[in-house]
Amino acid sequence: FVPPLYYSILAIESNRSDDNELWLTYWCVYAVFSLFEVFIATLLYWIPFYYAFKVAFLLWCMHPSWRGAEFIYVHFLKEALVHGKTNATAEPAD
Repeated sequence: FVPPLYYSILAIESNRSDDNELWLTYWCVYAVFSLFEVFIATLLYWIPFYYAFKVAFLLWCMHPSWRGAEFIYVHFLKEALVHGKTNATAEPAD
């Protein structure tokens, strides 16, 4: 997946922060998707056209005008990831 890599490098080198957020969000969604995929790989093998759906999903996530990764993050991942972070960084009770 060369386009996300290319646009991530451009975002790093630019002075704008909105493109950095876009590509960081994409990579977070991609990482969660990849972890999920590893654990259910044997089931995914039996789904017809899985790889075509995967490519379509990743294109939807990475396209800047569709902002699919932002949608997935805000509606599905943010609560779980932020809640987990606050629990992990909370100070122990005395």
